[in-house]
Amino acid sequence: MYDHQLVEDLLKNADIVDVVRHYLQGSLIKKGKNYAAVCPFHDDHDPSLSVNTDLQIYKCFVCGHGGNAIRFVQEYEKISFPEAIRKTAEIVGFHDPRLLSSLPVAKIDPEKKRLYDCIVDAQTFYAYMLSTSEGKAAKDYLAKRGMDDGIIEQFGIGYAPADGAKTISFLQSKGHSLKSIEDIGIGLPNGIDLKDRNAGRITFPLKDAKGRVVGFSARQLIKDPNSGKYVNSPETPIFHKGSVLYNYHNVSETARREGYCYVLEGFMDVIALDRAGLKNAVALMGTALTEEQVQMLRKLGCEIRLCLDGDNAGQMGMMKAISLFTKAKVPYRIVDYGGDQRDPDDIFQEEGKDALCKKMEHLSDGLEFQLSYYANVKKLSTTEEKGAVIRHFAPLFALEDELTKENHIAKLAKALDFEPSALRLLVQKAGKEGGEEGNVRFSRQNRISPNAAMAGRTANRLAKAEDTILYYALSSEEARAFLQNEDNPLFSTVKRNLIFYILDYAKNNEEFDIRGLMSYIESQDPEEEYSGLIADLSTRKKAMLPYSERQIRDCQKAILEEKDKARSTFHTEKALESGDKDTILAAINAVTEKNRERWKKK
Repeated sequence: MYDHQLVEDLLKNADIVDVVRHYLQGSLIKKGKNYAAVCPFHDDHDPSLSVNTDLQIYKCFVCGHGGNAIRFVQEYEKISFPEAIRKTAEIVGFHDPRLLSSLPVAKIDPEKKRLYDCIVDAQTFYAYMLSTSEGKAAKDYLAKRGMDDGIIEQFGIGYAPADGAKTISFLQSKGHSLKSIEDIGIGLPNGIDLKDRNAGRITFPLKDAKGRVVGFSARQLIKDPNSGKYVNSPETPIFHKGSVLYNYHNVSETARREGYCYVLEGFMDVIALDRAGLKNAVALMGTALTEEQVQMLRKLGCEIRLCLDGDNAGQMGMMKAISLFTKAKVPYRIVDYGGDQRDPDDIFQEEGKDALCKKMEHLSDGLEFQLSYYANVKKLSTTEEKGAVIRHFAPLFALEDELTKENHIAKLAKALDFEPSALRLLVQKAGKEGGEEGNVRFSRQNRISPNAAMAGRTANRLAKAEDTILYYALSSEEARAFLQNEDNPLFSTVKRNLIFYILDYAKNNEEFDIRGLMSYIESQDPEEEYSGLIADLSTRKKAMLPYSERQIRDCQKAILEEKDKARSTFHTEKALESGDKDTILAAINAVTEKNRERWKKK
């Protein structure tokens, strides 16, 4: 165990901002002299994590996680305290001989060590064989697919000689027993001897989260209808396919920093993305996503971008993955191919990296994908099936803004061959029956009062952007046509409702008339006063630029930015306002205890 003085010396040299930024670079926001970020320790959508530069501590005022720089590394990496000390020192560039002299000796299972040693030698042999005259055909094939020496070395690609006895002889010459060769999944019984199950194939090493080779996937070089295109290692003491994600060990750092990671079907897709410049990708290697793999992805602390094959099996896999991600509270989006059933490697080979990158940028949320799935893939026929789907979606729709809700109701109604008006009633009922839970979920998405959380320039910028969008909606037919297909980003409840009424009125009336709009709104919502706002907006022509799509895009961007600023301020500013150390710590402890009690009740 490291001594206390070493820990103190490390913390004196470890600025907590640098440590947190190492993991949360994309979400760390400066707020005065302190910082805020989306908390990686719970399902956080607002910046709830506070980083105090004076006290050199971090604290989440929602889930209660907190501590110093070393503790942050330990909690984030889920490693032991001694490991966190060494990792923190590595991050901040702290060098001290005591780190080595006190280095704990890791316990190694001798049974597994013999297997790790054996499979590493097998990998070395395969890599060497690719450079020989026998491996030339494999090397030529890889070159034809555009894989140069850099890619081959990066991914450890090799070749298993066609004579299956050669690999066995080599491993025996290195001192490995036939039992070890069989136990790593390479040796197949061949009479009284063994032969290599990967013989005559191009080999791709499979590695665990620590980067250790644990198995292989081997591809046919000469087409053989009596054998599968790929041969994967069987389950062994060191290889469990449900706990391995191809390329995971390479992306664990960069995915956290850049904020996303693609999940693909096969390792060739991962290599294609890497060659296209998209480095953050892992693969399932043809198996269904497991709960253990979901937890591995959750540890990355980033958005998962799910991209499985476009055939029915792949789409069913996506539905299962969505369920697992939702259950584990892992943020995700879906790569929308727009009906293209080619996998990423095919797109890269046929159209190049620009086309692949463009495809991978088409992202949609899980709800849209599920609606599309029931509309185009899994047609529902029985009342029971339709009822189950409605019970799943109705509570989700009930929490959405009106424009989005109506859009989703229309899509689901079409998929189920259901009357939209009847489905709308079920959604309204689900919203009322949501009770406290539904209200809590809704309030979390809309918990920042514009009057309470915004002031000065922020409020002015937000109000101006919202008013500009509303003005264009009232004055331009072209703007209304554009906004019909856009999400409703408006922050103010009154203004968000108003744009829904404007677009709904325009859709159902050939001529757009302000007075008619006011009458329509009053018939729908007599308790709210919209007329004064409409009148004010309608007289702002001199202060407004002519309509353009770019003007609306700029306003949408401004609204989203100011909403994010408001959320950041709401959670951290009060607890970290100026005061002495005891006052700040007392505030932190009070908020922590209150939130712990609230979380216990959930």
